[in-house]
Amino acid sequence: MKTAKMFRKISAILLGALLAAAAVVPAFAAGKTPKGMIVEETENGAAEYQIEHADLLYSIYEKILNHEEEINVMNDEIPVEEYSKLAKSLLSVYPDLFFIEGSLGASSFSWDGTNYYLYKLFPAYNMDKDESDAKLSEFYAKADEYLALVDDSMDEFTKAVVLHEALVQNNRYQVQNSSNYTFMVEGFGRCENYAEVYAYLLANVGIESEIVGSDEMVHEWMRIHLDGSDYYYNVDVTWDDPTINGIDRPDRVSHTYFLLSDELLQDPNYSTERHYSYGSHNAAGNAYDGYANLHSNKNPLYYVDGTFYTLYKKQMEDEYGDDRMRAVIASYDYATDSYTDLYTSTELWHADSEWSTWSGNYTSIAQLDGVLYFNGEYNVYTYDIATGEKATLMENPLNNGNQLYGLYIQGDKLYGFSASSPNENPTAVELKTLERRYKLGDVDGNGKIDVNDATQIQYYLAELKDETELHIEAADFNQDGEIDISDATDIQFFINQ
Repeated sequence: MKTAKMFRKISAILLGALLAAAAVVPAFAAGKTPKGMIVEETENGAAEYQIEHADLLYSIYEKILNHEEEINVMNDEIPVEEYSKLAKSLLSVYPDLFFIEGSLGASSFSWDGTNYYLYKLFPAYNMDKDESDAKLSEFYAKADEYLALVDDSMDEFTKAVVLHEALVQNNRYQVQNSSNYTFMVEGFGRCENYAEVYAYLLANVGIESEIVGSDEMVHEWMRIHLDGSDYYYNVDVTWDDPTINGIDRPDRVSHTYFLLSDELLQDPNYSTERHYSYGSHNAAGNAYDGYANLHSNKNPLYYVDGTFYTLYKKQMEDEYGDDRMRAVIASYDYATDSYTDLYTSTELWHADSEWSTWSGNYTSIAQLDGVLYFNGEYNVYTYDIATGEKATLMENPLNNGNQLYGLYIQGDKLYGFSASSPNENPTAVELKTLERRYKLGDVDGNGKIDVNDATQIQYYLAELKDETELHIEAADFNQDGEIDISDATDIQFFINQ
């Protein structure tokens, strides 16, 4: 295929004009935390303070992003006694201020001795401006990867689920050396990082949230506002990220603590890991408390062409009349919290002999380019969403006598969990580099065609990205043999039809 060298060498001035004319921007792009989208009841009345002083907080936030050493607030008439609330609020509602110390640092303000108003703030930066700017760029770039998973066609429930799944699968719990930066960019953090980064991503797609914490639990989570409801719903992303015997499991996503009322969150009969001793500014609703299928599912939900797909386990009678735990691939309708079964796996995991089997089922599911991948005892299978065809991808890829106890995909790499029995901690083993299936126009390879694909073409033409960073086979949208600005424009027309 020709790649239109003359377009690749287009001048920066001309390209800028083309970009402006085309007006292509991603559906959601990361950057500064949107004003007023996050609150946290860090102390009594803090959330109300954050709402009332949203403009002031945002103004200070922008100055900190610019790494200003002294911030003059004399004209804002902030009483000295409000410093603590202002400092805590600022750090609570802007998750990308990971490069300053808590409470803006010790001895971090001066005041007017006559009126007792704050005069100047002196942020305590834990890195210099060059480093903080570089890390902010990395933070926003990684956030863009998450935001590319959602678009304007999705309702708020769908956006919240898609981002929840992605954060759980791509991150692990680790207290040491953690921050919102490490969680977003390096994939590890503690509970407040789970909550605050999720809140940041939700804010960028127009969903409001409140950070919630319990000193007695030494824990932080959040509640989110969905689809115009009068209520917020509790979400604990940290506790929805399964760790089994100390091993992070990217093939598992729990939904036990997703969209709960306070009553269910605190109920020891719902979960032995109940939440307690916390306050909040926004009332929690119970609209999703009855979603038994969602809350009991420990497997990822994959959103493909307007539908969620997942795997769930259920007891089924076999040919001998015995109950067996089976893995069922299904579509999921969240409006009714119901499954439509698509394929049922009858595989068993054997113990010491052909006739001795374990009672559990250890199938996991992954998705890439509209194909679902799942494991049996020894083999890896595929289920094509478009055709409904099931096929064997790999027979006994471990080839060492071990069994498969789950699988997952990172990038285009397929990994399996290898162990000799369910009583042994499994080891993640790379099984295969998968061949990508490209949909024409899906330049970023996220399984859908949207404005971000047009943007990626423009980056390519500006030589800001090369062929190794894109699915270049999908970029010639109009099939004229060249990749040029008309492909980006035609994608715009296509998605706006």
